[in-house]
Amino acid sequence: MGVLGLSHIHKAHFIHALCEEKKKKALVIVPDEANATRLQGDLSAMGTAAFVLPAADLSFRPTQAHSREYEQQRLGVLSAMLEGEPDAVILSAEAALQFTMPPQVLRRNTMVIGQDSEIVTDMIAEDLIAAGYVRSDLVEGKGQFSVRGGLIDIFPPSAPNPVRIELWGETVDNIAFFDPETQRRTEQIGEIRITPATNVLFEDADSLIALIQKQIASVKSKNAAKVKAQLEEDIEKLKSGVRIESLDRYIPLLYGTDSTIFDYAQEYQLIVCETSAVKQHALAAEKLMQEDIKAMFAEGVLSKGMDTFSIPFDRLVSLYEKKKALYFDNLARGSFDTPVKNLVTVTARQLPPWSGRLDDLLEDVRPALAKGAKVAVLAGTEKAAQALRDELAAEDVNCLFLPVPPAAFPPGCVCVLPGGLSFGFDYPAEKTTVITYGARQANLSQHKRKPKKNKAAAFN
Repeated sequence: MGVLGLSHIHKAHFIHALCEEKKKKALVIVPDEANATRLQGDLSAMGTAAFVLPAADLSFRPTQAHSREYEQQRLGVLSAMLEGEPDAVILSAEAALQFTMPPQVLRRNTMVIGQDSEIVTDMIAEDLIAAGYVRSDLVEGKGQFSVRGGLIDIFPPSAPNPVRIELWGETVDNIAFFDPETQRRTEQIGEIRITPATNVLFEDADSLIALIQKQIASVKSKNAAKVKAQLEEDIEKLKSGVRIESLDRYIPLLYGTDSTIFDYAQEYQLIVCETSAVKQHALAAEKLMQEDIKAMFAEGVLSKGMDTFSIPFDRLVSLYEKKKALYFDNLARGSFDTPVKNLVTVTARQLPPWSGRLDDLLEDVRPALAKGAKVAVLAGTEKAAQALRDELAAEDVNCLFLPVPPAAFPPGCVCVLPGGLSFGFDYPAEKTTVITYGARQANLSQHKRKPKKNKAAAFN
């Protein structure tokens, strides 16, 4: 299906409604990561558990300095998907093309440690190093760990904070999150899931050496000597126990499969936002990757068999068709990338954030109330929402303060709530208006109704 007339905030609202009302999980492809981050913010504010999968920052040159932040963020999101945590996963066109660690590899290399588990500190240290963790005196960032007597501190990519495991002998006595700044425990937990801290895993040095030797035997390019020299240098490092930097170039050899985000999202509804822009960004990313690989070939860093790190755009389009994609666009820009069975145009307006001036708000709400519309005003903090309710009441405006969104908003009334979005929105045919103060001031998901069985859409 193609849906037209959706500005940014309407896309967020429709995705939220699909997740909430239809109990669907959504995989959302947007043009770039700026769009992904903004969409995640609004979805989270509406109460949808939304994650952003960043594009991988691949590093091929052995001497190239390389941050692992994006790599660890990706592993955290993929791990959360295996556990069924996200309602929506948002990613850029580039990230949609890129290979991921195969789900079975990620699951196989994830440790779960709970109360009364048995741990040998020397062995877990070896396991963590093999999984890409770096040993540190103090754990302050993701992918670090430390062992101090009977204390093991670990910061898995999938965890919101580092974790302290306290041992009694070799038995786990206590597990708790701790503050990396103060190093003090903050919240006790029953168990911790420890995912790999690197996207490139191999069983042991000998297994990777065997793969590299097989690659050396297959190299027949004009700069074969240069390629072989670099590969042999890595073999010597592995034999000496020296860590190889920029292992990304070995991804095609290690996994032997072209797993993507779609292998983690088989039951997710695929949504493509601004299809023309997604195509442009995907083709640009594909071209840039080809140019990088060509340069790596010339330097002898990559060779045939070590040159595929993403799927082509036409493969992505075939996945659109297989997954029965929904296309969410603002304006019609020709045909979509695959045939659609239905086309819907939504009449809606995206409203700029409210300045905070009461006179400006009254100019918007009074005409709407006169037509019997449903009006919601997101005022930021709960204190600000209560104060605004009092100000509106003093102006003889029919209004209510609601700490959480109701199952349905009453017509002819202004409902003032805590929270905020990047924009307000208006559906004239539905006589529904949502006004938001400034940028997001609070997260509506913090105020969701309980128990879950009574949960209804945040905006009805």
